[in-house]
Amino acid sequence: MITSIKRLLFICYMLIVVTLTVSFSYATPGGYGAPKGLTSGCDGCLDNIDGTNLEDGDLAFASNGSVIFFYILDEDSALTESSPDVIKPDSNAGDKRWILLQPAPVDLGGI
Repeated sequence: MITSIKRLLFICYMLIVVTLTVSFSYATPGGYGAPKGLTSGCDGCLDNIDGTNLEDGDLAFASNGSVIFFYILDEDSALTESSPDVIKPDSNAGDKRWILLQPAPVDLGGI
């Protein structure tokens, strides 16, 4: 019983991840995709997204080649860049920073 519930939760999680990845990869309003990297300023890297049109609460995903990271933009953060936790846009950043979203832990012990 617990194994089947864990499988169901895992499948639901993966469907959400795939849905978010597809919608962000098409640069929907408020959503950005950076499948080529987190930093280095390359085309397709998260820090290469110009800060001019970014708004508080925008979402993005980025990959370092083996892990997909999900971010939310904080327009008044001004934190020092510290990859992968905090990513600063290379141009027109001001105080805007991409902040890594931490997944909420799921306690399956009580099921």
